[in-house]
Amino acid sequence: MVRLSLGFGIGLIALGVLSYIVTGMTSLTALIPSAFGLVIAGLGFAARREAISRYAHYAAAGVALIGFIATVSSIPKAFALAAGGSVERPGATVIQLLMAITCVVFVVLSIRALVAARRDPEQQ
Repeated sequence: MVRLSLGFGIGLIALGVLSYIVTGMTSLTALIPSAFGLVIAGLGFAARREAISRYAHYAAAGVALIGFIATVSSIPKAFALAAGGSVERPGATVIQLLMAITCVVFVVLSIRALVAARRDPEQQ
């Protein structure tokens, strides 16, 4: 689970930095995925301590769930964009969609790992 948190956190950090560069470094809001990634990676790093491991995993999954909820509104916009329609900021829509997908995949994988760890505590 530590590697999962670190991997997804680093992925979100990269997504934010890439979106900031691609948008011409004009808006700091392009770095929002990086902020979520930094928190998730930090919690993954903190989860290496046995005493707080479970709580850090829950917190990382919670942060990812908040990230998904914050970006889920981009899904209908992305479908409209894919159908040839126009949206106000197509670049932001794509970045939000990528963040939503990344966050929901992380939440699903986290839940599976936490359930597996609860069933077999020796496996951690």
